[in-house]
Amino acid sequence: MWTGYQSGAVAADYIDECERNPLLCRGGECVNNEGSFQCVCPDGHEIAPDGSACLDINECELSDRLCRNGQCVNMIGRYQCTCDTGYKSTESRVECVDIDECTIEFGGCETSCTDIDECEENPDTCDGGQCTNTPGTYQCLCFDGFMSSEDMKTCLDVDECELNPNICLSGNCENTKGSFICHCELGYSVRKGSTGCTDINECEIGAHNCDRHATCTNTAGSFKCSCAPGWIGNGLKCTDLDECSNGTHMCNNNADCLNTMGSYRCACKEGFSGDGFYCSDSDECADNGNLCESGHCLNLPGGFRCECDMGFFPTTDGKACEDIDECTFSDICVNGRCLNVPGLFRCECSFGYELDRSGGNCTDINECADPTICINGMCINIPGSYHCNCPADFELNPTRVGCVDTRSGSCFLDVRSRGDASESLDCSNEIGVGVSKASCCCSLGQGWGNPCESCPYVNSTEYKTLCPGGEGFRPNPITVILEDINECQELPGLCQGGQCINTFGSFQCECSRGYDLNPETRVCEDVNECERPGICGPGQCYNTIGNYTCICPVDYMQVNGGNNCMDMRKSYCYRNFYSDNRTCDGELTFNMTKKMCCCSYNIGRAWNKPCEQCPVPSTDKFEILCGSARPGYYIDIITGRVIDIDECREIPGVCENGVCINMIGSFRCECPIGFIYNDKLLICEDIDECQNGPVCQQNAACLNVPGSFRCDCKPGYRFTPTGQCL
Repeated sequence: MWTGYQSGAVAADYIDECERNPLLCRGGECVNNEGSFQCVCPDGHEIAPDGSACLDINECELSDRLCRNGQCVNMIGRYQCTCDTGYKSTESRVECVDIDECTIEFGGCETSCTDIDECEENPDTCDGGQCTNTPGTYQCLCFDGFMSSEDMKTCLDVDECELNPNICLSGNCENTKGSFICHCELGYSVRKGSTGCTDINECEIGAHNCDRHATCTNTAGSFKCSCAPGWIGNGLKCTDLDECSNGTHMCNNNADCLNTMGSYRCACKEGFSGDGFYCSDSDECADNGNLCESGHCLNLPGGFRCECDMGFFPTTDGKACEDIDECTFSDICVNGRCLNVPGLFRCECSFGYELDRSGGNCTDINECADPTICINGMCINIPGSYHCNCPADFELNPTRVGCVDTRSGSCFLDVRSRGDASESLDCSNEIGVGVSKASCCCSLGQGWGNPCESCPYVNSTEYKTLCPGGEGFRPNPITVILEDINECQELPGLCQGGQCINTFGSFQCECSRGYDLNPETRVCEDVNECERPGICGPGQCYNTIGNYTCICPVDYMQVNGGNNCMDMRKSYCYRNFYSDNRTCDGELTFNMTKKMCCCSYNIGRAWNKPCEQCPVPSTDKFEILCGSARPGYYIDIITGRVIDIDECREIPGVCENGVCINMIGSFRCECPIGFIYNDKLLICEDIDECQNGPVCQQNAACLNVPGSFRCDCKPGYRFTPTGQCL
């Protein structure tokens, strides 16, 4: 049975039969697959019953109808016909057809005898060799595995097995036609390039079943397993050797033996150091400076002992120092809480108490000695606390730091006396409602309350009490700590017509477009833009609240939201302007508005007839006309934003006969072949090739056409197929 595996002692390994036995599938192709192989045979062959070779099919035995009027001769993979007298074979040599002797000279009778090519007449003559025709006979040159007969007319198979009984060494030899096959014993195989059976090294290819803790040794036809040092067993199964239990270890008396897989380890006992095979006493105190923390370390044979500092006592084993909890003692930290810390204790005093000089008890704090306590009031000390008595119109704040005026009222910018006997005040220009006196008087307020009372003068004693931080700051009603006054939030009457922005200690008014800030009233007032000359150009300006409107004359259009007038007239645009005599030249071939002529990049220097000089870039006149100080930009009439001028779209005649390419703030012209750019007229002009020298052949006249030229034959001449005028 053909199997794809070979076995050593126990294990099995995958075998490539095609590589191991080159003689497999003789006459065909050997294809290896898992566990076996397969023979793929060519046409005219069939697989042998055991599947190990391709056998030639004898077509002559399959049918007696082959080679009529002749004899069927089987060949390797095919057959041929040897025809009877009077017949001849076809080109394919698989049929015999009649010879028409009458068509042959002399009636088919030769006048002399010719040699018969036996090799061609019977291709199977030298089976196992090559047939060579000779005059009147033939010879066989035999292939390897065959030998010629004495008359050299046949090839006889050589029986290699009988010729060399030891040819297969450790295997049985089977003779085959022209060769032989070695059937190897267990543990042997035929290697590629060799003829006999050689030993399989199971150890090298991993085809053994030795334990992973064993060593594999190859032997003739087999292998041997031996357990590695530190392991015991038959090699197929190895178990760990416990050197610690059987006493074969070499550990020191002051060491512990620890068995490991396949070996063992020696570790010196606590208090000793070394590699385990040699152990000496360790000075733990010198080796580890962290021992006996809060004490002193004393070395002992195989160990150590701790002598502890004050506030600590040794543990039961004497190898560490434990803290003494002093808080368990009586009369510690009166009026406070005792906290134990390593080696001593700490007192946390109750609110209103502080540590005395001994650090072991708490005494009352005199809060009234602190000038920041009970601000604007009278402080009275009591055990563990204090009382704060506030003056009239003041209340103690929630944090009991001081006394604050919590009243609220209106805040006024203007205060004046009525001049009567009541000495009452007349307050006006209200800027806040429901604000504290400090929020009003420490900011811009001049009067406060209902009825109104005058704010204290700056730098007066009353002012310093009310506003200890100066202008822009007030005592916080909760903490009494100075804080910034948010004028924008507490005094909404400020910055009317604009936006109030609070700053640290002050505020700012940002007025909207069309408004200016009045520094006295702090109110944003409307700006009369019409007072600025020329703001509407040729139009008439009408002021509105926060803005203005331009009424434009005929041929002008309102732009920029009605804030300007754009000249919509189209007229001549000139490339050059001469200021000495105020004349122009270089008139462009297309009309445009003044803005397009003067504001576009490198277009015009003057406009209209008679010509008007364009304003110079980066001047006020240029910016009023174009909306930008740079050429190539103008104000968009819808959005009011400065945008790039698309000269290619806005000026239709530019780059005539070419392609106009808009660029940011500019443009450029690309002229096709046959045209050249005229930077004065801003167009692509035709090149007159006929003026640039002779371009046509003899007897031809040059005719210029837009973008090119053509050659016409002169009268009396005509074009030939070669392009000449003859």
